[in-house]
Amino acid sequence: AKKIKRETKTESKEPILDKMVDIKPTNRMRGPLEELAYMDLQNFRLLDDDPAEAAKDVLEKIALLADQGFPKKVEGINAWRNCPVVRIYKEMSVDAIREVISIKKLIEKKQRENKDVLTLSEFETIANINKRLVY
Repeated sequence: AKKIKRETKTESKEPILDKMVDIKPTNRMRGPLEELAYMDLQNFRLLDDDPAEAAKDVLEKIALLADQGFPKKVEGINAWRNCPVVRIYKEMSVDAIREVISIKKLIEKKQRENKDVLTLSEFETIANINKRLVY
């Protein structure tokens, strides 16, 4: 019988520890109110490739809140009106007025500057959503 020489492991003076990394929450469950409040450009585009269909989703979320009562509907409308994607819409409106240029020209300018910008179709869709939202 042949003897097998085994290597013995020696304990290092310092234990090897994995680097600690902050845990970042991913897509946690959100209700319609939170979804509206945190709706950014990326999330708006994830609703649907077609802005008109995305608009239906937004209006559906507000309708869900309205089913819970008038105060919830008001909260939903306010959440939408203050969300990041509507802020972009408002900034674009103000910039176009300030620079006395069309929205189309403003979009082209912001795209050249690599800034977050709505497409013309998205801009018009958000305008239509806002027209339909009344208390």
